[in-house]
Amino acid sequence: MPTIIKKAESSDEINDVLELRYRVLCNSERVPNRLFAATKKVSDHYDVHPSTINIIAYNSGKVVGTIRAIEYIPEDNISNSIYDYSESFSNLNDKAHTIDLIAIDKNFGGHDIFIEQMLKTTLTILTRQKIKYCFFNVPLHLARIATKLGYSKLSEPFFSKELEQEVIPMLIDVENYYDHIYKEIKDREILRFQDVFYDIIFEPGEILVVQGEKGSTAYLIESGEVEVLITKDDDIFPVATIGSGHLVGEVAMVTSEVRTASIMAKTTTCCIAFDRDDFMNIMYDHPHRVLDIFKIFSKRLNESNSKIAALSNRE
Repeated sequence: MPTIIKKAESSDEINDVLELRYRVLCNSERVPNRLFAATKKVSDHYDVHPSTINIIAYNSGKVVGTIRAIEYIPEDNISNSIYDYSESFSNLNDKAHTIDLIAIDKNFGGHDIFIEQMLKTTLTILTRQKIKYCFFNVPLHLARIATKLGYSKLSEPFFSKELEQEVIPMLIDVENYYDHIYKEIKDREILRFQDVFYDIIFEPGEILVVQGEKGSTAYLIESGEVEVLITKDDDIFPVATIGSGHLVGEVAMVTSEVRTASIMAKTTTCCIAFDRDDFMNIMYDHPHRVLDIFKIFSKRLNESNSKIAALSNRE
């Protein structure tokens, strides 16, 4: 089953976050980030603070990962308990958060793409909230992922007694990250709807959409590849391979018509997704954005017609 990564917003989702933290604390000899190792608490006032961001990942309906980012307050002893970021913060002159808590199910802890995508989701939401910077005491085994996303180290690695492992204090300019991660998107108009985006990871062979079903979700491919398949007379014809930066499934999602093709992940594929109900709510609130969708539809329908015509000519 695909893995869904999103911001935890409801009380039920926050409870799922706490349940995972408790499960990780109880079941793991080596707790990622040694969360609340001294007190064994899995919750505190930060979890309900308006500026706190809790990211949650579900697989087959079960919570499998969570990341928390809190507002950085130099005067707060908790914010500087592992590494004192106050000097760096004084040079930034802007808002900053810090990732202070990670909990990963033991079956997903070695899945680099999963952890990377959770960090990406965190940074994307920070961008939407206009947070400029994000600190992170990065465990040594996550340093490669953090560096790939654009984190830079503020000091040499050291052993943290609180976390019981080596960490590297790091900082990222969230705005630069956002510009980099979205630079390959072909249909830039879709970014006007990013308030309702969430992330999904599809493993090879998993189906994104099925031909003949009504569409309710569209996908923006962030990394990986998908294959477009058309079924005709019980035969399946591969039509195209689509890679990062492309939008798929948006026509049926908006019109609620049936899908004209199936789409299957060829590789591990990370997608930004959005659903019809959330999309339509934005359209009702901001009618002028209809023009953005018309621009996308015009390009996409021309591409679809060309592909179908080419397939018919082969027969």
